[in-house]
Amino acid sequence: RVYPNLERAIKVRQFSATKMPGNQSLSYETARAMVMRGTQKVDGKQGEGKKDETGALDTSNGGDSSEEQQPVQFRHDPRFAWPSIQYMTWEQNEGILTVLHETNIDVCLVQAENGWPVDDYKMKRFEEILQPKVFRKMPGSHHFHANPETAQAVGDAVIDFLKR
Repeated sequence: RVYPNLERAIKVRQFSATKMPGNQSLSYETARAMVMRGTQKVDGKQGEGKKDETGALDTSNGGDSSEEQQPVQFRHDPRFAWPSIQYMTWEQNEGILTVLHETNIDVCLVQAENGWPVDDYKMKRFEEILQPKVFRKMPGSHHFHANPETAQAVGDAVIDFLKR
């Protein structure tokens, strides 16, 4: 898929976060960083007047030749969006967590309050099996480690854990 400019790709990336389970969100700054890192320029324009997956109309680049007005596309392999052929059962996940616990490595578990939804039973099992030395539940969404409003606190929690 070709986006008419970086701004459109950023808005679509932000929108896609809202379609994930739970109460996901993505700040403009985080979406921009992801789009800047994950897109490449392409020749030509997106068809004017067509709707994209957000339901909004695509806009042309208006003839502006600035870098940010050039059409872009994500450079990831589109097969990454396909359903996975390998989903593990909860029992398989528990087995992996148990192996990790048996390595006797200290664990730091930092969870976003509005991150990927994990039911209370599974979260309790994560804690029981991994026995994290540090467990912090912090404000934010799935990408709270990259959001300018929450990244510092996430980084501080990890650094504090590493310094102990």
